[in-house]
Amino acid sequence: MALQSEADLLLVQAIRHIAQPLDAFAPDYDAVLAHIGDARFVLLGEATHGTHEFYQERARITERLIVEHGFAAVALEADWSDAHRVNRHVSGEGADRDAEESLRDFKRFPAWMWRNTAVLDFVGWLREFNQTAPAHQRAGVYGLDLYSLFSSIEEVVRYLDRVDAPAAARARARAEHMVDALDALVQQLGRRRPAPKIVMWAHNSQLGNAAATELGRRGELNVGQLVKDRFGAAARLIGFTTHDGTVTAASEWNGPRELKRVQPSSPGSIEHVLHETEIPRFFLDLRGHRRALDGFQHPYLERAIGVIYRPEAERMSHYFETRLLDQFDSVIHIDRTRGVEPL
Repeated sequence: MALQSEADLLLVQAIRHIAQPLDAFAPDYDAVLAHIGDARFVLLGEATHGTHEFYQERARITERLIVEHGFAAVALEADWSDAHRVNRHVSGEGADRDAEESLRDFKRFPAWMWRNTAVLDFVGWLREFNQTAPAHQRAGVYGLDLYSLFSSIEEVVRYLDRVDAPAAARARARAEHMVDALDALVQQLGRRRPAPKIVMWAHNSQLGNAAATELGRRGELNVGQLVKDRFGAAARLIGFTTHDGTVTAASEWNGPRELKRVQPSSPGSIEHVLHETEIPRFFLDLRGHRRALDGFQHPYLERAIGVIYRPEAERMSHYFETRLLDQFDSVIHIDRTRGVEPL
């Protein structure tokens, strides 16, 4: 599809000059690590909950953060109890024989979010790393959710918006408690390692700064906004995007998983602009090139696919407006992606 405006064309030209291409088989993440610098909190997003490359590349970046930058923990948008079994395995304390067994507590829908081959490989890698690393350099895996607390909060606030607006406002204000789990983790890790560094894996909609989106204009908060407000320059928000391919998702809540075709990104969307660069995979430092990428100060559509994907209602169900320069510090774009491989 052709670009829709001269502004889009100028953005594409600017991105082509700035983008750091990434090799599909052996990506060089030096530019990403330099961008992260000495940040203590690195939030790695995903445009879907069911894309193999998002999990795989987050794992590759996280491995380098642990080995080269001393990160102490990987915090997941997952139930604490399910992730605790994985943490015991990577710490050498659990009874599980291998990484696959340690992931078996992820039984509830959508199990494929964490029971997939990319997560399996990362858990196996972390177990091996911890077995040879000194005690003070080992890293753990922790869940920040509790029986789907995040999604439950969203549903409650959505309901209150319809029936009791003042109560909805109070509920949003109290959603700051979602980040309290991160604070508790920092305090726990701080007992054995000063100023511990943490990397978080969650959806773009959770980790991008909500203040830059239409959700923020409605008064909604998210983890990315609260972490930025609380930790400022010590936090890096990194989003992941794609143009098309496949995704593992369901058609309804608790429905069977399916390998679904992802529609080509919509004209007027961030993904479509990034696709038009004709660079298959690349890292884009937004924070360091704000002037050259000034066009992203204006609202664009951004796609968000969770565990449910309804391509027949994609514009209504899976797009929202955002100002990309204020939502993320950087973006990794992988133009064509495939669904995760469930275990």
